[in-house]
Amino acid sequence: MSPIHNQQQQLFVVTDLNVSPLWEINIGVGIGATASTDHLIVKAILGRRFDWGRHSPVD
Repeated sequence: MSPIHNQQQQLFVVTDLNVSPLWEINIGVGIGATASTDHLIVKAILGRRFDWGRHSPVD
C-alpha cells in the first residue's frame, strides 16, 4: 500500500436532474482529500434520451 500522501482520494457530491422526458443534466463537485489529488473538480454531463422504438420508463 502506498503512503497516504501518494494516494488519490476524492469525495464528490453529485445530482441528476431530469429536466424533461428527453433531457437530463448530471452535475458534480469534488474535492481532493490528499495532496496528490486535484483540489477542486467540477463535472457536468448533458444527456439526451433517444427512442429506439421502445418507450422509456421516464415517459
